[in-house]
Amino acid sequence: MVDRNVDYSRQSDYMSTKCQDSSGNVFEIREARVSDAADWMAFVCSIAAERDRVMAFADEWPEALDQQEMIVQSILDHPSSCLALAIMDDEIIGVVELTGNRMRRTAHVASIGMSVHSQHRRRGVGQQLLKYGLIRARKMRLRKLKLSVFSQNRPAIALYQKAGFRNVGRWVDEVLLTDGSYDDLIHMERRV
Repeated sequence: MVDRNVDYSRQSDYMSTKCQDSSGNVFEIREARVSDAADWMAFVCSIAAERDRVMAFADEWPEALDQQEMIVQSILDHPSSCLALAIMDDEIIGVVELTGNRMRRTAHVASIGMSVHSQHRRRGVGQQLLKYGLIRARKMRLRKLKLSVFSQNRPAIALYQKAGFRNVGRWVDEVLLTDGSYDDLIHMERRV
């Protein structure tokens, strides 16, 4: 699954990837650092402020920098978790996160979540983030990735299906939307 538009390099346990979007713009996907906490949280809040893109509303994320740094540090400290940022011109344009389980019986499974800034969608950034997440999952010796996606997010569902994820369930009226209506959550998984 190596892409010719991507330069995969590895420095000890730190992974960095040079990528190109469909318009020819170069960006980097790299592991997050604690010093990225404020920028990461600002990105997440900007995505949450968009119409129904993530599970939490924008005002439900921690505002205090020390809390944000603690979240990033806890991700970095967990052996089967990863937070990686897609960066173009010193701005975060996308994020992929693997969240591993702490119990030994399910330590081989992680959840994957992704977000791409609205100005960079449908340009291959999400596809590159997903590839990065799959490579990291293999390096962490995970066996299965799972995710949940709003049923109205058809482009994301198509991307996940193209990458080999299969639909394994649906929770009806699971998510309260901004307009007061409800959406279903589609659950998907794939072997790594």
